[in-house]
Amino acid sequence: MSKATTNKVHLARGTLELAQPEVDERLLAPRLEAEHDAEPRVMVTPEDKVFELRRCISSLKQRGISDPQKLVAEVTPVLARTGRTFEINKVFESTISKGLYARYLMSQPEDDFQIVLAMWPPGSSSPIHSHDDVTGAVTCCLGAPLENKYRIITEGAEGHSRLERVSSIELGVGEVTPIFPDEDHQLHDMVNPRQTWAATLHVYFRPFKNYNLYIPDTKVPTQGNRRRSSRTDTIRIPTQLWFDTQPPPQPDIAQEEPAQERLGQGRATCAAPDAADRRR
Repeated sequence: MSKATTNKVHLARGTLELAQPEVDERLLAPRLEAEHDAEPRVMVTPEDKVFELRRCISSLKQRGISDPQKLVAEVTPVLARTGRTFEINKVFESTISKGLYARYLMSQPEDDFQIVLAMWPPGSSSPIHSHDDVTGAVTCCLGAPLENKYRIITEGAEGHSRLERVSSIELGVGEVTPIFPDEDHQLHDMVNPRQTWAATLHVYFRPFKNYNLYIPDTKVPTQGNRRRSSRTDTIRIPTQLWFDTQPPPQPDIAQEEPAQERLGQGRATCAAPDAADRRR
C-alpha cells in the first residue's frame, strides 16, 4: 500500500505534494479493498447513551464554559461512564474503512461539537496527528489501547518536524485522557498492540475538519539506537477528517427532555467525577 515517490500522491480529493519518499495511502484516501479477513462487527451503544453525552456537552457550551481544563473536568464523569457501558459486540457489520481503522460519527451533523467512535483492528495504529487546536477527551470502550503524546521540538522547511514523545499510557475501559489546545497536548497517536479489537470514544468541543499528520521522514538516516529514542523525525502533511458512516437521527437536544439515565446515576449531568471516573 506504500507508493515510492518524491513527487505527488493522487488522492480521491485531489493531488498532494509530498516531501518524503514513501507514504501509506490508507492514511489519506479510501482504500479499494478489504485488508483484513474479518471486518469489524459493531453494535454501537443505545442511542439514549449518546444522547445523554450530547446533552452534557451542549449544556457545558450553553453555560459559556470555555476553559479547556474546566470543560474536560466537567465532561469526564459522563464520558467515563459511557465508555464503561458502551455496548460493542458482533452484531453490526461495518463497511470497509477509509483508513487504517474505522471511524464513526456519533454526534449529529448539526451539533457544534463532535463525538466519534474509533474501532481498532488487532495490531493497528494511527499516525501521529494534531487536532486543529480543539479541546477534547478520549475514553476506552473496549480493549487496552495505548496513547502516545508528542511535542514539537523543531520545525523546518517543507514540513520537516522533529517530535519528542512526552508520555505513553495504556487506557483501560472507562479511563479518560484529555486533548488540550496547547502544543504539548495536541499531538498524539493511538495504538492497539493486542490481537483483539479495541474501541475508543472521542469528544471534541467544536467540529474540526483540517488537521496534520506527522509521517516518519525516511530520508533521515537511522543512527545508533534511534529506534528506541523518544524523538522522531517526521514530515507534516495537511489532511482532512473523514468518517466511515454518518450517525442515525437522534432527538433534538435543544427541545427534548433528557432520557432516563441508564448509566447508574439517574439523569446525566456534567458533575464532578466519582471514584471510578479516572482521568489521565
